Amino acid sequence: MNVFGHQVEYEIYHLIKKLIELNNYSRINKIVEQKYNIVDFVENEYEYKLLKAEFSKENTLTFFDNKIEYGDFQTPENLTERICIYIKEQGIKPEIIIEPTSGIGNFIISTLKYFNNIECIYGIEMNKEYAYYSKFRIISMIENGKINNKTKIKIYNSNIFDFDFSKIKIEEDKTILILGNPPWVTNTTLSTLNSKNLPAKTNFKNHNGIEAITGKGNFDISEFITLMIIRYFQNRKAYFTFIVKNSVVKNIVFDQKKNNYKIADIRKINIDAQKEFNVSVDACIMYCEFNRKSELIAKELSFYNKLKPFQFGWYKNNFVSNIKNYSNYVSFEGKCQFEWRSGIKHDCSKILELRLEDGYFINGLDEKFKIENNLVYSYLKGSSLKEKHINDSSLYTIITQKKVSEDTEYIKNDFPQTYKYLIEHENYFNKRKSSIYRNKPKFSIFGIGDYSFKPYKVAVAGLYKECLVSLILPDTNGKPIMPDDTCYFLGFDNLENALIVFSLMNDENIINFIESITFNDIKRKFTKDVLMRIDYEKISQFISYTDVKRKLNLLIPQYSEIINEEKWINFINLIKVVNSNRVIY
Repeated sequence: MNVFGHQVEYEIYHLIKKLIELNNYSRINKIVEQKYNIVDFVENEYEYKLLKAEFSKENTLTFFDNKIEYGDFQTPENLTERICIYIKEQGIKPEIIIEPTSGIGNFIISTLKYFNNIECIYGIEMNKEYAYYSKFRIISMIENGKINNKTKIKIYNSNIFDFDFSKIKIEEDKTILILGNPPWVTNTTLSTLNSKNLPAKTNFKNHNGIEAITGKGNFDISEFITLMIIRYFQNRKAYFTFIVKNSVVKNIVFDQKKNNYKIADIRKINIDAQKEFNVSVDACIMYCEFNRKSELIAKELSFYNKLKPFQFGWYKNNFVSNIKNYSNYVSFEGKCQFEWRSGIKHDCSKILELRLEDGYFINGLDEKFKIENNLVYSYLKGSSLKEKHINDSSLYTIITQKKVSEDTEYIKNDFPQTYKYLIEHENYFNKRKSSIYRNKPKFSIFGIGDYSFKPYKVAVAGLYKECLVSLILPDTNGKPIMPDDTCYFLGFDNLENALIVFSLMNDENIINFIESITFNDIKRKFTKDVLMRIDYEKISQFISYTDVKRKLNLLIPQYSEIINEEKWINFINLIKVVNSNRVIY
């Protein structure tokens, strides 16, 4: 039988229907608690009417909710059982179970199967149909003899963000297991759906204004819930097991240095979300123990095999992805003598990304046109950095400014064809969603400055999992090539310094160092923050001129002869001067 969009066994359907026909929800609750140990089966008179309408098939009062509004992926019972087995293998014997987003009850049922000394289970679920369906399933399992009725069960129909955990009265000496699978979506995604499943608008990670504008304010709902639980229960004898996105565990360990939550034995147990949930998400099981001395590291391992785990987290004052590997290259850690920059950001690809065919430019709308060449520059996407050296590109872009916020009215007089083209497509610029363009001159771009016009660049592709480093030379017209905003680069006025840095950045030791401080499961693996940790003066104490020359011979032999020992010494002297003045070059 179908109830609230879920299949309910025929016998259970009629059992519940018979209870409902008692026409007294208090009496129903008393019977259900006595027989099945489920407290407050029906919470109030209004819900009793809803339930009665559903079982009477008078569906004018039924409530169906869109799954994505809650951001949930119901955890397969096969997975909840394997997680409970894992917890049991750790020697944990919980007396109290709390599931903050209990869904249709798979975790609750699995804990009843695998743990024998549970006294109470508390579930919190805002979706009314899920909450009732989980109760129906528990009754069915008890009726069929698959679980016993010794455990007191209370499922609150409540939004986790509004829930008052003080309602749950637990004796101090009881062992608590908090487990579940909170929503995996971000607050921004749910906001676009006008979802009710959102926390109140608080700056819970204390981001400043610009960080919020550029995306750091867009947090993961499961991270918010995880932090709620840690803050409330960190002083209790408790164990924590949540299925979350990988980034959640990394963020929590990163923030431990300032938060010092009383959590330890933190584990990031990787799972295959495609296999378990049929979704393409980097996910894991986060496990930890509460009421312990605060730890700043986590162990990373697989849920499926016994491969040797490794640790990530804080090594002295640095956050790293592999502590053991990092310890081999910690001598390279410092502050870069040159400033890494991100490339051009315009958010207007249909208008500003051009191809050149038979003397005509063609934009993303397939429009052919001619404009002055003065503001047109070769344009490079991160995917092009698979090549070790680059001096041309099939893409072009219009550089409307030489620095951020520069007035663009000059284009009207100096380059009328370009201005006409831009004005004709002004609506595309006006539709750009990012607030960084607000109150800025027409046709504004970002990631632009004196550094953009440096003739020689050493660039890294930010979005790739592999550290791709390229030497970018002027194009065939002698103009500097502009990388896009998925790239990070150092700009140089002379080729010699660019060649040396290119060689160093391709050295296996440097690549291993970078790998030890970066995480594969984030969208932008290589960032300015990461690259600014590369200290070339420290590196020069371990990598010699001979090493630099050998690497150039291997990667771009046609440029190797430009570098000699004198050029190498000049480079060393330059970075020493920068270090002594501590002004980034």
